[in-house]
Amino acid sequence: MGRTSVRYSLDDSLGSLSELDTQIEIAFRLGYLKKEEYETIEEELIEIQKLFSGLSRSLN
Repeated sequence: MGRTSVRYSLDDSLGSLSELDTQIEIAFRLGYLKKEEYETIEEELIEIQKLFSGLSRSLN
């Protein structure tokens, strides 16, 4: 896989993470998640987003 392909995959993954973030927030607002669960998931999503973003920047 070339750099362009990897960068594309990372960008696609970041988009999917954003979609997941929206779904998690909806689940929380509808009462399917406790506040502690929501906050834990959000922290993990932010960490994954940082990792993906850093990796994408390193490929430029």
